[in-house]
Amino acid sequence: MFVLIGLGGLIWLVPWLLLVRNDDRQIELAAVKKDGTKPVSFGRILASPVTWGTIIASFCYMYFVYFCMTWMPAYFMERRHLSLGKMGLFVFFSFGGMAVVATLAGASADS
Repeated sequence: MFVLIGLGGLIWLVPWLLLVRNDDRQIELAAVKKDGTKPVSFGRILASPVTWGTIIASFCYMYFVYFCMTWMPAYFMERRHLSLGKMGLFVFFSFGGMAVVATLAGASADS
């Protein structure tokens, strides 16, 4: 299945390259000329504390998600000898907590 999907993607690549123009840079330059704004450099973006806060928060969040998806279920089943159903219930609470926090954080950001 992996090979079939990969070959399908490669076959689709040929008409895609023939039909799609690579004009992203020209569109960006036209927009900058029309608005009169200057493009922001990558170094300036990296100098922003907001960018670093987003990077660190994303790293911590994804580490917790990885922990909840890999280590925690195995721990509950192998060390605590929980059944698949009971382990799923405990893991559900961590994902449920993430959903509640994400909802509350999104609601407070909109306020």
